[in-house]
Amino acid sequence: MKQLVWLLAAMSSHALAQIRVGMSEVDITPLSPQILGGYGTYFLKDSLRISQGVHDPLFAGAIALQSGSGSVIVMATADLVGLSPAIRNRIIARTRTCGSPKLFLSATHTHHSPDVVGLWGPLPRTGRNEDYIKFLETKIASAVCEAVTKLEPAKISFASTTLTPDSVLPETDDQLSYLKIENLKGELIGTVTQWGAHPTILSQKNTMISADFPGAYRAYKKKSSSGVHLYFSGTLGGTYRENDLSPIEDIFPNGKRSPGEDPKNYEFQSSQGKRLFDKTQQLFPVDVGQGEIKATTLSLRSPNKNLLFSVGFGFRVLEKRPEMRHAGDSDSIVTEVSIIQMGSLAIATLPGEAFPAVTHRIRQYLMTLNLHHSMIFGITNDWLGYVIDPDDYEKEEVKYFKTLALGPELAREIYSKVESSSK
Repeated sequence: MKQLVWLLAAMSSHALAQIRVGMSEVDITPLSPQILGGYGTYFLKDSLRISQGVHDPLFAGAIALQSGSGSVIVMATADLVGLSPAIRNRIIARTRTCGSPKLFLSATHTHHSPDVVGLWGPLPRTGRNEDYIKFLETKIASAVCEAVTKLEPAKISFASTTLTPDSVLPETDDQLSYLKIENLKGELIGTVTQWGAHPTILSQKNTMISADFPGAYRAYKKKSSSGVHLYFSGTLGGTYRENDLSPIEDIFPNGKRSPGEDPKNYEFQSSQGKRLFDKTQQLFPVDVGQGEIKATTLSLRSPNKNLLFSVGFGFRVLEKRPEMRHAGDSDSIVTEVSIIQMGSLAIATLPGEAFPAVTHRIRQYLMTLNLHHSMIFGITNDWLGYVIDPDDYEKEEVKYFKTLALGPELAREIYSKVESSSK
């Protein structure tokens, strides 16, 4: 009798610990011309880029996770240059109908998407288009809720390999991480891929909407298998050169931009997506195991020593942050990092475009917790420009990147919070 009771208890415990997963995807391609974000000199009219059409669509996707009867966690990713905390908060408000799951919202950082940050419009005008942002928030919220409604018992497997980006720096983070999600029948629900490479295959000359190489990669995945395929950017600081393969006369015939511009870079975009696809096809993921899914979010405050951000908030071209009493109150910034654990897997989220030294240190810390499978999602729940390791801050090769960074204290605060989280 005691053995039967023990067996029933064990079975009940296993059932409670069963991971449930749901995935969804939605098209977020703008329906009208937009100011594009990611390239150019900030705030200047001469560097303004207005979209001329669509080369390939933009998507947002979500993966919902639940262990047992616990709360639901959703990790979402969108083909955008960045996302503000205010946008995330409004999306969370829209997901009340599906239980307001804990949302981690990332951007792939394509430089050929609408400027939802605001930096790439000419002062005093913001680059943000409020109509598109409302459309975007509605779409992402619908993807989040759809993923929640699709929750079902599932198996999550992990694999990693190396794939070196064409970096502008001597140090790279070449880890490619991959999740395969199947239901209990062995049918593919979808995949999650994370790699550290700046989506700048298409050059500054391109004015066609595009998800850059992450979009090309997902297109190859969709052709090869069913399911939803999500891409998250990891290390971004200094990780990919801007490629300018098409002669300027091909881009500007008769002094006008061509609707079919940048043909050689489009070809390169496709080949890089195929390169990533081929690498993931060689992987053999292993089960991360069942158990409770835990998400630890750590709030931090960093001084803001960047005049660009201060001007942006002061002129309201950057959206007011939740911690600000007024738009010009930008001497310090409140943001967050998180660690999501499921079985032997840990996912760390960072609020900006982290440099390799930063992601290496975070990954090494996760190893000390015996979390040997790791993924790092950049530009999650915030966009604060580049996150540069303090030891690298005065190096000549990061001189440009410092123009779009809060300061060395941001990385210090991230290290302090993450490394003290288990003490």
